[in-house]
Amino acid sequence: MLEQGEFQEASALFSQILQHDATSTRAIAGLCKALIALGEGEKAKELLDGLSEDQKKTSEIQAVVSQMELAQASSEVGDLVDLRASVEKDPKNPENHFNLAMALYGSSDNEGAVNHLLESIRINRAWNEEAARKQLIKLFGIFGPTDPLTSDARKRLSSILFS
Repeated sequence: MLEQGEFQEASALFSQILQHDATSTRAIAGLCKALIALGEGEKAKELLDGLSEDQKKTSEIQAVVSQMELAQASSEVGDLVDLRASVEKDPKNPENHFNLAMALYGSSDNEGAVNHLLESIRINRAWNEEAARKQLIKLFGIFGPTDPLTSDARKRLSSILFS
């Protein structure tokens, strides 16, 4: 349901699961993702804040935390039109590509975000303490290891890093 954009239905289903098993980190993570997609990030944050330290360490919950951090960061980088203009004006600037990637992620253009993070890495992989590579790794965690975009981007990242 999440993958198909049925966030209201997914939220209801995850809530039902949690009524039967309040400790299910998969259901908590799913509910948080649905809430974030519905624009209810504060509810998701409250849910995450109430988790035990062990629950917070699970990969499902870590992916949601990364998603929330990236959503916050993407809302702070600026206007998409202005960021595209910055990249066109100075295409060799890794920061321009990084900022555009964050804005694209915030507008649900995951592929565009990945492409610009990879371009930032290609231009200067060490820029800002490898910020682009670190954000890309966070995206991999959010998308999941079996997502086709993750698989393709990992191959492209390896090609950049080892060429």
